[in-house]
Amino acid sequence: MSSRRETTESERLLVVKWSKEGKSLREIASLIGVTHGCVQKILQKYEKTGSVANIPGRERKEILSTTAKRKIIHSVKKDPRYTNVSKENVEIINKNVL
Repeated sequence: MSSRRETTESERLLVVKWSKEGKSLREIASLIGVTHGCVQKILQKYEKTGSVANIPGRERKEILSTTAKRKIIHSVKKDPRYTNVSKENVEIINKNVL
């Protein structure tokens, strides 16, 4: 698998700045260390939204509720050997996911 990383907001701002200064996509890509396709997507997003910031709420959604997490943490603190998946924990997880 390739190593992927998210570009920082400051890198995205540089992309926009250099693009406005007339640098090519490939020049910008080599300066920042990303592909020219990545630079192109950053510029498309900027043209569409007027911003380079991440859209809030786009991260991975949590599976467990806070109540389920608390119950699991409580049982592990009560008995550290309880860290393996027990029948009770599986029931808590299934109840909160389904």
